[in-house]
Amino acid sequence: MKPGEKFFRGVIREPDGTGEKVVVGKATKTLATRIATKEADKLSWDWFVEHCRVDGDGDDQVVTVIEQWSSLADHEVFE
Repeated sequence: MKPGEKFFRGVIREPDGTGEKVVVGKATKTLATRIATKEADKLSWDWFVEHCRVDGDGDDQVVTVIEQWSSLADHEVFE
């Protein structure tokens, strides 16, 4: 991934917080939402769609969540 690149990913989590699974790694917001909600419904888990940005490069590269939508808190902005 290139520094500054932005993308959406879909994540599902167990309600008690013990498990998490990325169900789509790079997608549009619409596709990430569709897949995350469908997979979460199958397992009765919570869903999250994260708007991410790639920071740094090489070994120092990190993915930062800049905002997210979820079944728990609707829309949250972190930056």
